[in-house]
Amino acid sequence: MIRVQELTAGYGEKQVISCLSFLTDSLSGPLVLAGPNGAGKSTLLKAILNQIPYSGKIDSGQANQSIGWIPQTFQISLSIPVIDFISLGTIKKGVLFSSLPKIAPQLAEQALSDLGLLHLRDKNTDELSGGEWQLVCIAQLMVQETDIWLLDEPTSSLDVYYKSFIFKLLWEKSEMGKTIIISTHDLPFLPITKGNILLFDDQYSLMPISKATISDTIEKLSLRQF
Repeated sequence: MIRVQELTAGYGEKQVISCLSFLTDSLSGPLVLAGPNGAGKSTLLKAILNQIPYSGKIDSGQANQSIGWIPQTFQISLSIPVIDFISLGTIKKGVLFSSLPKIAPQLAEQALSDLGLLHLRDKNTDELSGGEWQLVCIAQLMVQETDIWLLDEPTSSLDVYYKSFIFKLLWEKSEMGKTIIISTHDLPFLPITKGNILLFDDQYSLMPISKATISDTIEKLSLRQF
């Protein structure tokens, strides 16, 4: 669960988000952040992660709730096999002297299999295309034992097949109990079975996902009707 109350956040003297409030959890389905570039979608995710100063209140439920996230850009300086990079996601964050569990390679391989990416197993991270790298980062998120997933434009580099595939996967993880917040411009690929759209307009409109609300949101964004 994530409850945001009267959130105001930005960078220095530039205020990007003002008086934003909402509640989301796994029962309500994924929360999709929609809006033009610079509207505050990434800023919200960074505030939830406590990466930037903010005023207001952000409550993630129980104190032991853990968060996994994928930023818009995620780069590493090391060139390591994909299987090893994904395995690193199994290391317990915040646990002193935590080491790689023995089951890590199997979990990593299963994540690759679930995404149809076993052919990337022994490829080095610096040899991946943009789309492959984005999928490998998602695979690492899948092996993390976290309760909340924050994803900032996780399908931006993916082809049409994988855009639909990844959103379907995220909706399935929500049904399994994950609280998921996604920033995306890929609204036409969203499942319409569950979830809400939070449109970053003047009033931060919160709407249940449906064909009608997706179409209306796309039209507003294309015309900048706010």
